[in-house]
Formats: sequence, structure tokens, C-alpha cells
Amino acid sequence: MGVGDTGKATRKPARRQRAPRRTGHRVQLTVPEDMWRELAGIARAAGTTPNDVLVRLASERLRDRQRAVALRKLADQRWQAFADASSPASSNGAKKAKPLTAEELVKLSQASRED
Repeated sequence: MGVGDTGKATRKPARRQRAPRRTGHRVQLTVPEDMWRELAGIARAAGTTPNDVLVRLASERLRDRQRAVALRKLADQRWQAFADASSPASSNGAKKAKPLTAEELVKLSQASRED
């Protein structure tokens, strides 16, 4: 026994999981210190690496953004259909469109909220 050794066995910290191997572009970037500390904390709790957490967060954010863009396009299409259906026909001799009923207007306006 060495000096200061109490004889108690020391516990090794649990090993973290290795992050999955990824293919793609390899990049080097500088992450702000406060962000890195937060990433490191999340990684410890998840049993993985800060780099893995960073990639996962970026991936989630990209999916969220793609969904938002798709929903925006759908909302724009629905709004245009609503505007076209509720506006009077042009006065260039075309048949006048039959005005929508109140119920049809409500259904069209609520359709964009269902997504």
C-alpha cells in the first residue's frame, strides 16, 4: 500500500458508447465554449460523444427545417386555392364563378391548420 492509499478499491467510470461511424464530408469547425460544455453534458447523459450529439442536433434541425418548408408550400397552395375560390371571376367575359358557401369557406380556411 502506498502513502495516502486507504485500501478502498476505486471505481472506474462507466465507459461511454462509441459514436457510430458516418460516411460523408469530414470538417473541422470551432464550437463556442458554452455550446461545447452543453454538448458535452448532453453526451455524458446519453453515453456518447459531443461530436455525435452535434451531428444528431444538426440532423434534427435539418429535418425540422425541411418539414417547415414543405408545410409553408402547402399552406401557400391552400391559401391561393382559397383566394381563387373566394374572389369574383375576372371581368374579361369569363363565366362568373359561383361564390362559395360559408361552410365551404370555413372548410378551406381550416384545412391549412390540420397539418
